[in-house]
Amino acid sequence: MTTSESPQNQITSASHYSTLWWLIPITVIAVSLRMQNLSDVGYLFDESFSLQMVEFPLDEMWERIPEDISPPMFYLLLKSWIGLFGDTPFATRMLSVVLGTIVVLGVYLFAYEAYRKLGDVSSERQAQYIAVTASLLVALCPLHITFAQRIRMYSFGTALAVLSSWFLFRALNRPKTGTRDWVCFTLTAILFIYTHYFGMFTIAVEYVFALGYLFLNSPEKKMAGRLKHLWPWLISVSAVWFIWSPWIPQFLYQRSHVNQTFWSSPLTWDRFGSQISALFDLNLVQIGSSNHGLLIAEICFVLLIILLLGRRPADIFIAMAACIPILVAVIISKLSRSVFAFRYLQFSQIFMLIAISVILSRVPTKPARMGATLLILMGMGYLSWRHYEVRHRYALMPGMKTVIARFEQTRGPDEKLICCNPMLFTSADAYSKQNNAIYVNGSARRYPYFQGTAVIQEAEYLTPSQYLGENIEAVWTLDAQRWFNSTWSVEMPAGWKKAGEMRFPEFYADLILRLYVREKDSNTGLTDTRE
Repeated sequence: MTTSESPQNQITSASHYSTLWWLIPITVIAVSLRMQNLSDVGYLFDESFSLQMVEFPLDEMWERIPEDISPPMFYLLLKSWIGLFGDTPFATRMLSVVLGTIVVLGVYLFAYEAYRKLGDVSSERQAQYIAVTASLLVALCPLHITFAQRIRMYSFGTALAVLSSWFLFRALNRPKTGTRDWVCFTLTAILFIYTHYFGMFTIAVEYVFALGYLFLNSPEKKMAGRLKHLWPWLISVSAVWFIWSPWIPQFLYQRSHVNQTFWSSPLTWDRFGSQISALFDLNLVQIGSSNHGLLIAEICFVLLIILLLGRRPADIFIAMAACIPILVAVIISKLSRSVFAFRYLQFSQIFMLIAISVILSRVPTKPARMGATLLILMGMGYLSWRHYEVRHRYALMPGMKTVIARFEQTRGPDEKLICCNPMLFTSADAYSKQNNAIYVNGSARRYPYFQGTAVIQEAEYLTPSQYLGENIEAVWTLDAQRWFNSTWSVEMPAGWKKAGEMRFPEFYADLILRLYVREKDSNTGLTDTRE
């Protein structure tokens, strides 16, 4: 005996296969863009800092992490990844590529879950339209491509932002069978708060929204019944607080560091506009001024107001997730040390891209809707092409990799390289294949903590006067120009002269490798034959 499939199940099944077909090309686009010149561009300081941190044994790494400004989860993930796949530039950056691809898939899953109504064909189609458009925007977005190519926690945090939102909406949409989704939401929230402190703002938005949703949509009429309906929410909040509370002393310690000595610029209208401009990659089309950023902020505000006119729960959540963390960052930055930086705000920017997709789906006529969507996607595609051109240009620069290769090929026995700054040291050491050859000029007391002192051992500091004994005839230095709009160099003591200099352009600075030799009497002289 056979039974026919119900219409609702047929709709769900067809939608399921349609979803799979859309995800394949979107995933291919996302991965392709994120793997371009993956290992050819030099490490930034932040990346090499991450690599230095995970080189320590686990117990020592745990002691050093509080001297940074970030929580520990990404470092634990990176250390595990390197243990499995190695520490080459390609292998280490592939972690962020994987996480960045999960961001794209997570956006699809969240948008589809947030806007579909099971069994409603029109709703299913609109939800899929939103999900496809949003995931394509994220796949093409240069901001998310950039951070999916860097060994930092931002792609991980963004992935957790969208995945936690997906699990939350699954739990809210399935109150009778949502226990598993509440557990998954709680776990992703815990991972998020241990990945980046700005995750606290997104998590707060999620819990505030969930509280209001559960209370207002409770089938119970009496207050006692409505409060009973909040038990999953209360258990989840308690679990996150219980598991995060042991880290609070370290968080407060890191926060005091930021308040006292962090390098950030005060938040002004100019700073606000420039960071919003960077958040949407306007610099790629040479309109990245602060005024353009302020204009973009105004446009986003208007779009969120339009979104809220839809009055759907998902509209309210997306508007909250897109703007409240930025508003909190502004308030904190005005009351204390500024924390308003575009890289911290991408956890909110991702929801702005989803909001744009929702608004596009509501354009009333199909030709206008398709035309507007195509125009937006073409604009984002053009930005991704400009990003590719810039990164390809960076990949052609010799950079730090060539500096260290040249030093190790040319140096004499026991000759050392002294870097002008800890930030250069971490990148130089990441490319070095020889132990005990590269050092930082000076001592840890000379540098602020945000220049990487947390990952440098005491024995890795060295001044020329400490090292240059009677038996030393040559020493190398690594200096930089055009780095943070300044020149950085190692000062050599009297009695030494420059015997050679080689310049290596890197995308963030001009690196200068210098060889110094001891001055000799005119009768004995020294001729260095190295090229």
